[in-house]
Amino acid sequence: MNDKIYNFVENGDGTLTLDIPEGVRDMSDIVPWDFYDKVTVIKFPASMEDIGGYLTWTFQNLTEIHVHPDNPRFTSEDGVWFSKDKKRIVLCLDKEGRNTYTVPECVEEIEGNCFAKAKDIIRINIGKNVRKIGHRGLQSDMHFALKKIYIPATVTELEREIFDAGCDSAGMYYP
Repeated sequence: MNDKIYNFVENGDGTLTLDIPEGVRDMSDIVPWDFYDKVTVIKFPASMEDIGGYLTWTFQNLTEIHVHPDNPRFTSEDGVWFSKDKKRIVLCLDKEGRNTYTVPECVEEIEGNCFAKAKDIIRINIGKNVRKIGHRGLQSDMHFALKKIYIPATVTELEREIFDAGCDSAGMYYP
């Protein structure tokens, strides 16, 4: 059983901010409680080392992430979560008025499920230094908003399907 204390602050609109305490190292340490669908903001401590797939699937209404500046592995900037050296983009969230996102030139890898929460983005421009796109890295959580994606020739590694995919009696399909 998890004995850590998590701080939840109610926002003015009835949503919650989850402030993860220092000392938590892995998202799997967090017990998935029923009200996680109310969490829109998460504040990660310097001690956080691994997020796993928890952000995209557990926190369905996440709109904002903050990473403590002393975290040695991750950083966040303008609704986007990166590795500390910014060579990997981990997660891109929707931001008011942003319908195009340009992956910075410093990024070499787009992680799986990176754009799953960016349902308002209709165009993604991938920087010329990206070499790898992870499994479902360009999916948009079946929102079908994406209209245009620029993938440069420098992308040489695709980890299985990189877009949304579904499965029915006929097999895999790509909307």
